[in-house]
Amino acid sequence: MFIHNSCLLKNICFTNNTLHVHSNLIQKIKNQDKLKFRHYNIKSITKNSIKQINVKGFTIHYLFHSHNIAHFLYDTFFHLMYVFETCNHNNIKIDNLMLYIENNDLRKFNFNEECIHNTGNYNEASHFWCMSVLLSYIHDLNINLIIQKKDINYRCENIILVGEDRGLRFPILANILKNKVLKYIQLKSEVLIDILIYNRKDSGRRIILNDIELANKLKEHNLKVTLIDSFSNISFYEQIKLLNSCKTFISPTGANMTNIVFMNRDITILEVDKRNSWPLMWGTYKLFKKYYSVKYKIIYNKNKSNPNGSIQANPDFDNNFNIDIDDAVNFILKQYH
Repeated sequence: MFIHNSCLLKNICFTNNTLHVHSNLIQKIKNQDKLKFRHYNIKSITKNSIKQINVKGFTIHYLFHSHNIAHFLYDTFFHLMYVFETCNHNNIKIDNLMLYIENNDLRKFNFNEECIHNTGNYNEASHFWCMSVLLSYIHDLNINLIIQKKDINYRCENIILVGEDRGLRFPILANILKNKVLKYIQLKSEVLIDILIYNRKDSGRRIILNDIELANKLKEHNLKVTLIDSFSNISFYEQIKLLNSCKTFISPTGANMTNIVFMNRDITILEVDKRNSWPLMWGTYKLFKKYYSVKYKIIYNKNKSNPNGSIQANPDFDNNFNIDIDDAVNFILKQYH
């Protein structure tokens, strides 16, 4: 069986994210790697007294190594979906999904349906977001979810390693995931507002500075406008509910734009900053017919400390914006007339 950017092995041991194989297989795996399995450590099998658990059937091994929701979804999760969908198409029954969480602080959280309503700090909130996406997809697959414990050997009868792949397979996988997420969280929502503006103030960078002026200008045209400062302090469920309650979404680019995968496809999206556009980079914009990048003036971000993690290598990508109010309003009004 061949699945693009994956590796199928038999009778292999795992400890943490270390793959224990016979020495004659190491070079073969590395030759197949081509940087796609770079988060796996590969070592020769050695005798030890570590407890061993035998895992029967076909197992997919998935490394939970990023808590940036965009990198999680686009670098690895869509490829995990691709492996599952390909196996299903070829009548290959997957029995287990073995999940290894690299971050020790986040290993304490249980994978269960409660995570869709959990909130936390920046890393915890992202972790619950990723948990919710993963659980939504596997909920009806009838597989055994194994949360890998440290210092235990898992000897797998047949195991598929999931690599990384930024080559998105739109729109099929995106639509499958969207439908599964909405079903899993049992979203009951209706359009309540015309415009939703997210200014990214919770990120400390790449902020819309004249967001209030924009909101007030839109309200002059009898449009219902909601302005939010943060996605970090609301649960996955509330994020998806909020994003599915509007006709138009306005936001600066960033990992936050990953959420648009779960929005109605006939929505209007205005993204600020096409220089480093995440939806353009990942291809997400292809899901929407009405996708627009508004004109803006870049404002130097004097606050170079980002409360949510490291800033971009190129500081220009972290500057703030005064968007062209007339440009944005004129485009939006065309959608309502």
